[in-house]
Amino acid sequence: DDDSDPMLLYKLGEAVEKVVTDYEGDESVFVEANERIQTHLRGAARRAEVAERRQVEAARGKEKLEAAKQLANRSIDELCASEAPPKFVQTLLRKAWADVLTLTLLRQGELSDEWQQRLQATRRISQITRLPPGGAPDIAFGEQIEDALLQVGYHRDEAGAIARRLSRADDDAEGPS
Repeated sequence: DDDSDPMLLYKLGEAVEKVVTDYEGDESVFVEANERIQTHLRGAARRAEVAERRQVEAARGKEKLEAAKQLANRSIDELCASEAPPKFVQTLLRKAWADVLTLTLLRQGELSDEWQQRLQATRRISQITRLPPGGAPDIAFGEQIEDALLQVGYHRDEAGAIARRLSRADDDAEGPS
């Protein structure tokens, strides 16, 4: 009972009703009723195939997303282990910048120039944020970071604040979150 198709039951009821009311010795009534039921069954089979295909595609998408997240996080972890940027910067890298790396991997792939540019930007973030404070900020680099954060859905104000923290040396890098 749980697996019954209410539309199929409806179509069967219609077919029975049509045969009962219209049959007067002409077998074409049975053929027509059967064709209506078969048409419904073919449509249901197509819908089931489409639903199955969508589920398979969704599972593949989830797998790709998880693999991209793991590679992005591993890249950030390796950088943080080798170059040790300030703790606050490490947190921003692991939270906000990881989304940028993940999206780049999903859209462009691991062998793309864009991925290499993002990795290079990640290393540059580490280098810049470890410099002594007081140097001139690299405004163009900050804008690149902000644009990347905007692409993954950060609000402009939030992306700007994160970009400022990731694109310059700061004597208060361990400070407020």
